[in-house]
Formats: sequence, C-alpha cells, structure tokens
Amino acid sequence: MSRNKYKTNCFLCGKEFLRYPSQRRKSGRVFCSPGCLHLWLKKQTGPNNPQFRKIKTECAFCDKILFRNRYKVDNQKNQFCDNACHGKWRSKNIIGKNSPDYKERTIVLCSYCGRPKKILPSSLGKTAYFCNIGCKGLWEGENCTGENGKNWKGGVAYLPYCPSWGEKNFKLMIKNRDNYKCQNWSCSKKSIILCVHHIDYDKMNCSPSNLITLCLSCNSKANSQRKWHRAYYQAMMTNKGKKLEAVK
Repeated sequence: MSRNKYKTNCFLCGKEFLRYPSQRRKSGRVFCSPGCLHLWLKKQTGPNNPQFRKIKTECAFCDKILFRNRYKVDNQKNQFCDNACHGKWRSKNIIGKNSPDYKERTIVLCSYCGRPKKILPSSLGKTAYFCNIGCKGLWEGENCTGENGKNWKGGVAYLPYCPSWGEKNFKLMIKNRDNYKCQNWSCSKKSIILCVHHIDYDKMNCSPSNLITLCLSCNSKANSQRKWHRAYYQAMMTNKGKKLEAVK
C-alpha cells in the first residue's frame, strides 16, 4: 500500500479501496467507481432527493402518480402526464355533447344547395343559411349584387363626373388646400394614400366646398352610413370656413 493513500469504504457498496488524502469529501460520500456514483445519483432523483419539494398528485385521465410544483397544482385544477392524456380527457369531458355548455343543434337547409346543416339555437333568425363559404358566395352573387343589393343607388356609380374632375391640377388644388392631410378628425391613419371625396355624393357637384381630402381608409368608410357621413363632413367644412375667415 502506498503511504500517500488511505483505506476507505465505498458509500454505496461498502467495498474497501485506496484513496488519496486530496480526494477526501466533507460529506463522507466517496465511491469506488463511477458506476457506483451514477447508481447513487440515480437513487437521489425525484422524491428520494432530500431537496425534493414537489407535490404528489394524480393524472386526471389515467390516475398515474405525478409529482408537480405547488404553483402548477394551485393554478390548474386537473393535472395530466402528457398531451395525449390531456386530449383524451378533453374528448371525454369537454368536447361535443360531453361539454357542460353543450346546446342541442337545430337542423336548417342551405339557402343555395338545400343540404342540411346543424346550427346553434342562437344563430336562428337569419335570412339565409349556408353549408360552406362557397355556397354563400354563389348565393350572394345571385341575390346581393346589382339591383338586388341593399346598397343599390340606381346605378349612380356609372354616372359621369363634372368636366373639371378629369383635370390633374384640380384635385391637387383641393389636396393643397387641405395641406395634403386626411381631414377626418377621427382618422385611424392606416393609409397614406389621399383621395378627394364628394361630401354630398353628387359627382357633378365639384364645388370646392363640396370636396374634402380623405385617406383611402376614411374614403372607403364614407361609402356606408352616407347620411351620417354627409352631415359629419359638411359640419367639418363649415367649421373650417369659419377658421379661415378668422385668420383673414
């Protein structure tokens, strides 16, 4: 035996072996081989570890014993061992007729092809029902375009503009008057493209007081609720005229 070594016993298997003084451990846990060290470390994982702080619980689907952090147990009512158990539990307890909020569907017929479709009771009362978006598009093409459309104005979109509307400098004059900015006070500023809008929707009325600069987004919105937008922009132009007179 070398005088520089001393006898000691393996902490796991108890086998006696030689070790250098520099290899002493304060804990007294020394091992004869890496194999014994790995076996001991393997036994220290999970609940066998003295520092283990997880809570014992069960999988809500397969009842397998689980160990989870306390915050997960407190924040989540049900625990699962993996996504597969979670999905099976949802299929059994939440999805479809097993859901506590499930409501019986009502069968209606597609307004275009006549095929049956199940809908929620809250969806009843509509003028038309469709089995898919394709049938909806075909039905709207036959019933909601041209003279059948709810926004049909007698074909005013095809009426000509005033003669000065085609002049490039005319529109630039209106935009220059409005400092090349959208004049809508509540503009969302989603577009930088500027348009010249007819306030009373009359294409032949190209009086500067009837024209206002709007961005593309605000100009598109003005095509709906025309009565409200007409009064809104007329009031805006009236106030703008008063400000200009005060400056003069």
